[in-house]
Amino acid sequence: MRLPRVVSSDFRTNTAHPWESPGAGILPEQLFQRPPRTQSFVLTGPQPDNKSMAVVIRLKRLGRKARPSYRISVADSRDPRDGRTLETLGIYDPIAKAEMEGGVNIERARHWLSEGAQPSDTVRSLFKKRGVFEGWSLPPKKKKDRSGRKKVTAKRTTKLAAQAARLEGKAARQSARVAAKKAAAAPAEASADA
Repeated sequence: MRLPRVVSSDFRTNTAHPWESPGAGILPEQLFQRPPRTQSFVLTGPQPDNKSMAVVIRLKRLGRKARPSYRISVADSRDPRDGRTLETLGIYDPIAKAEMEGGVNIERARHWLSEGAQPSDTVRSLFKKRGVFEGWSLPPKKKKDRSGRKKVTAKRTTKLAAQAARLEGKAARQSARVAAKKAAAAPAEASADA
């Protein structure tokens, strides 16, 4: 079925006359067309400070099952662990006991650290062992807040009470076993002396 062409309305502005049905000003070939592109999207705004970049230095897992090896890589913190990286700084093989001397590109590691990249805890310790931080004053590592571990709660109280009851029962059973052994050994010693 062919739709009739509407001439009485302006199809450029998509306005139909009041006595026509809605959408009558649209030509049939215009129904499924995309709107024309106006401009390419350009990102404008303040550029981020170099010291506040969301870049981390972390380990990227390689190797087969039960035989891991890792690449020390620089990545965006939002990317997955084994995802896209910006640069690879070296390798780390935890199973091979002999540490590789040339395993880390120290110059590039220092570059990324000076740009504000944050190393993970494991990478930080590897960098310490391999001398990346020599001559640098390291910022102190943030201590994790562990204040809730010693908080007295109802669950903790019942757990400690149950543990104390188990230890008390264990001590009572042990003293009963020792007394029974001594009682059994006493007649045997008396007959041996006689």
